Amino acid sequence: MQYIIRTVQQVNQGKGVVIISDLNQMVDLNHYIFEETGIPCVSITPVSLNSVLHVVEIAEKKESSIDDFKDITTLFLHDSMNDSANLVGFSNYFLFEFSQKVLSQNLLFLDVNKASRALTSALANIYRELQMDYSDEITIRFLHHCSFMIERVVKNEALIFKSTKKIIESNKEIYQSIERNLTPVSQQFGITIPPNELAMVSIIFLDVQSYE
Repeated sequence: MQYIIRTVQQVNQGKGVVIISDLNQMVDLNHYIFEETGIPCVSITPVSLNSVLHVVEIAEKKESSIDDFKDITTLFLHDSMNDSANLVGFSNYFLFEFSQKVLSQNLLFLDVNKASRALTSALANIYRELQMDYSDEITIRFLHHCSFMIERVVKNEALIFKSTKKIIESNKEIYQSIERNLTPVSQQFGITIPPNELAMVSIIFLDVQSYE
């Protein structure tokens, strides 16, 4: 991680940095990098030829900004899972495709099916408690981020997040709902998810709300 942070600092020219990686663990680390460096970042993963070409196309526009890259990951995750299936809500097809095409290829030891079922149940309760409409973007990012989060916590490698206290104090309803509904997940995997990881999960919901 320190190597990534140093590289971001070296290549930044004042407008932010786009990180393209075939490591799916990187998808939500842009927030962590921003905390450490103050440099706005966007992480794009998984990598495909189309996604890389799209990044290049945006980057070549003189008026482009870092915000122009934010929807690329969600867009191409949808492409990889076949939008023609008409994914609505928590369809079994969606979960199967996401688990098999994204998570199972990148998680080291986690039982993908067990994690997907547990996290989907937690997310459904969070949607209901926060009175939020279903969002493909939230669902993809939540399942993706939390699966890798479980592995990190099992390995005692939880991320350090400097804004944890600020996130908790300013977004108590979201944080408490996430904490409450991820408790059964923690129990299933025999772990305790620390507040800094829960705060990073909260950002998934805050990011989407900021664009509404």
